[in-house]
Amino acid sequence: MRTLVHTPKSRVQVVDVEPGQYWHVGFIHCIIQQLSHECNIPDVLRLHISTDGASADKKGIVQYWPLQIRIVNLKNSKPLIVGVYRGKKKPQDPNSFFRMLVEEMKVVINSGGIRFKDKLIPVTFECFIADAPARAFVLQHKGHMSSKPCSKCNVTGTVIEGTRHNVFLGVNHVKRTDENYNFRTDTDHHKDMKSPLEDLNIRMVTRVPFEYMHSICLGIMKKCIEAWVLGKFGCKNGKLRAADIEAIDVCLKELDNTCPGNFTRRPRALSEFQQYKATEFRHLLLYAGSVVLYGILDDNYYLHFMLLHVAMRLLTMPTRSDNDLKLAEDCLKLFVDKAVNLYGSLFMSYNTHCLLHIVDDVRELGPLDDYSAFPYENNMLFFQKYVRNQHRPLQQFALRLMERNVQHVSTKRSDSNGIIVSGISTRQCRHSGLPESSIQYKRIEYDNFRFSIDDKNCYCRLKDGRLCKIVGIVKTSQSYCFIVRTYVVVENFYDNIVPSTLIGTFKCSQFSAESTMIDITDVCGKCYKMPLWKQTNSLNNITEKSTDELIIMTLLHHGT
Repeated sequence: MRTLVHTPKSRVQVVDVEPGQYWHVGFIHCIIQQLSHECNIPDVLRLHISTDGASADKKGIVQYWPLQIRIVNLKNSKPLIVGVYRGKKKPQDPNSFFRMLVEEMKVVINSGGIRFKDKLIPVTFECFIADAPARAFVLQHKGHMSSKPCSKCNVTGTVIEGTRHNVFLGVNHVKRTDENYNFRTDTDHHKDMKSPLEDLNIRMVTRVPFEYMHSICLGIMKKCIEAWVLGKFGCKNGKLRAADIEAIDVCLKELDNTCPGNFTRRPRALSEFQQYKATEFRHLLLYAGSVVLYGILDDNYYLHFMLLHVAMRLLTMPTRSDNDLKLAEDCLKLFVDKAVNLYGSLFMSYNTHCLLHIVDDVRELGPLDDYSAFPYENNMLFFQKYVRNQHRPLQQFALRLMERNVQHVSTKRSDSNGIIVSGISTRQCRHSGLPESSIQYKRIEYDNFRFSIDDKNCYCRLKDGRLCKIVGIVKTSQSYCFIVRTYVVVENFYDNIVPSTLIGTFKCSQFSAESTMIDITDVCGKCYKMPLWKQTNSLNNITEKSTDELIIMTLLHHGT
C-alpha cells in the first residue's frame, strides 16, 4: 500500500517551537517541485506568503498553523504548504515560527533567486496575507480589540459606555508609512518584538493588505445580515419582518436553478446565515444581494448596502481605471460615514474601519481576488481530513501531504490548445454556416472558463459587449465555436449610485430571432442569470417573477 500511494521512507523531522512543534517542508523544495510540472515558467517568481490558525477538532483544543506560499504569476497556481506548526496554543514567538522559512528565503535572496534546470530565476516576496489576529501576531502589533490596532493609519478607538468594545469613528485619519513603521515608535500600537517580515524586506504597511475574505465577507457582510435578520447593533428600522425573510428565502432557493458551477456552495436561505461560509457571504455581496433584497429591504438600508456592493464589484474587476478606484473609495467612505446613523455605534468595529484602506491595497496589489485568503483556506481542511489519531499527528500530516504532492496523470483529455470538451450533445443545433461533419458537445473548458448548454452555465458576455445564451458547442475543422442567441434589449438594472452596466449588471429581455455562430475567443466573460422578482403584495411580500425581464451579471471570479 505504501508503494501505491508513494509514502516516503525518509523520517519526518520536527523541531520544538514553543508551545508546540513545527515541521518544515522546505520552501525551495516546494517551488522546484511545482516548477517541474509547468510548461511556461515566468522570468521572475512573484510570491505571496500566508498563515492562519486552524483547529483539527470542533472543540479547538489543538491548533495547526500552516505557512503557505503561492506563485501568483504562475497560471492556475495553488498555495503550497511549506511548514506546519501544531500545538495547544498558537506559537509564542513569530520569529521562531518563521525562522526556518526566513533562513531559506535569505539564501534565495543572497544567491539571486532559485536555480532550476541550469537557470537562475529571481524571486520577489510581494506581500503577506492573513486575517486580523494572524496579521497582528506576525507584524507584532496590538490586536483588533485594542484602541490602536490599525497598521495603515493612526486611528484611535473609543470605548462604548457599558461595554469593552472599541469603535472607530470618522473617515479621515493620518496614514502610516512603510519608512516609519519599522521603527516601532507608536508604543500604543507596536509590541516590543520585531516582525519576521522585516528580515524579508516586505513593506509592512503597503504590502500587508486587509484581505476581503475575512474583513468583508465574514466581517461586514455578516454584520449587515445580523442587523437585518436579528436587529443586532440596535438596528430597528432596518430589521426585516418574518414575511420579508421568507420572501428573500424563496428567491434564494430559486437561484439554485440558475447559479453557475463556479459556486461550489449552492444558495441557502437567509434565515440560515449563521451557518454560512465565506463563499456564501461573497455570493450575496457581489451577486445575489442586489437582486433578492430589491424591493424588500428598507430603501435607506438597501441604498447603503448598494454602496458596498458597487465598491466591491469595482475592486474585484480584473480591469479598472483610476476613476473606478476613486468611485469605489468614495462609496466606501460614504458607507462608513452613514453606517453609524443606520446601525449604531457598535457597528463601527475594526472591520468596518478597514474598508477605508481597501482601495489603497488594490492600487498597490491589484484586484481583491489577487491577494484574498480564499485559495489558502482550501488547504485548511487538510488537517481535519488526514490526521487520524493523536499518535505523532504532525508526522501523520507530513506523510499525507507528501503523498498528495505526488502528481498523478489527469483523466481529462485536452487538445494542444488546452481545450477540454465532454459529452456528445443529442440536442443538435442547426445553423446555416455549420458543416454537416461538425460535432456538438455538452460542455467545454478553456482558459478559466467552463461553459455548458444547461441553463446554469450557458450565459456569456462577448468582447463587443453583447450578452448571449450559448445553445450549442461545436467543433469544426478549424476551431471550436459557440452557437448563441443574443439579447436584443439590454439596459441598466439601477442607476442610483452608478449605472449598473458599469459594473457588469444588466437587465435584459427579448432574444434575437436568429442564432449566431461565434468563435470561443470572442467571449470575455461568463455570466450569472437571475430572475427579476417583483413584489405583488407589499404587506405580505409575495414575490412574482417577471416573465419577460431578467438580470444578467458578469462573474468576477473563476474558482470556488
